[in-house]
Amino acid sequence: MREVWLIKADASGLISIGLLDGSTGHFDIPDDVDLAQYPLVDVSAEPDNGNPAHSGNSIVRGELHAT
Repeated sequence: MREVWLIKADASGLISIGLLDGSTGHFDIPDDVDLAQYPLVDVSAEPDNGNPAHSGNSIVRGELHAT
């Protein structure tokens, strides 16, 4: 499984915004999330083990540019 996360610049906070199925996806950002506080987006490889936390296995991470 691949999961998409928003991450604070200092990595002190993470928010899962959903699973990535295929090579592209569309994700709704909750209204109460301030994207200025979460400038990074991360896609992680997640085992199917029921643990909702980030596995620590990032496939790709980059800067998020909100428009």
